[in-house]
Amino acid sequence: MEQINFLKQYVQLKPEHIEKMSDGFVNNPETRNEIVQSPYFSPSEHTLTNLLHSPNVEHRIAAAQAKNLKDHHIDMLLGDSSDWQTRMFAAANPVLKEHQIDRALNHSDWDTRAGAARNPSIKEHQLDKALNDEANVREAAAQNPAINKRQLLKALNDEDEFVSHMALRNPRYEDYFPFGH
Repeated sequence: MEQINFLKQYVQLKPEHIEKMSDGFVNNPETRNEIVQSPYFSPSEHTLTNLLHSPNVEHRIAAAQAKNLKDHHIDMLLGDSSDWQTRMFAAANPVLKEHQIDRALNHSDWDTRAGAARNPSIKEHQLDKALNDEANVREAAAQNPAINKRQLLKALNDEDEFVSHMALRNPRYEDYFPFGH
């Protein structure tokens, strides 16, 4: 935590200086997890690639959530060679483009589809697809703040009690149904 506080104090530095400092912290196993999850960390291409190929799943998951993922990173992350946890977090990353979310929604692994269903950048037709998938994916879709009123109503009336429970907990519920439904 000291390292993150240290970086916070120097946010007025030029981005390339912060990058060099953070690369050094990422190379240290004792600080890697904290630093990659910091909102002040924007990994370089080199650092991001190293994290994505790390044997530590926590590092791969943190990298999969980076806001500066490139298309080739996303292609690798959504591929079958990636572990399910990393693929799920990558599918939920808001930097994904529509065709990449489609790819995740068509994956054979429900965890990847659930990740895509949680993605705040999901389009209406994609969320409709997720709400017609298996229960685990519908639960994820029911939690998405991008949900519209029609979709939320569908999730509230889902036959699976966990889906309807997640819909009740959606941050948009009170916007659409201020007096209940």
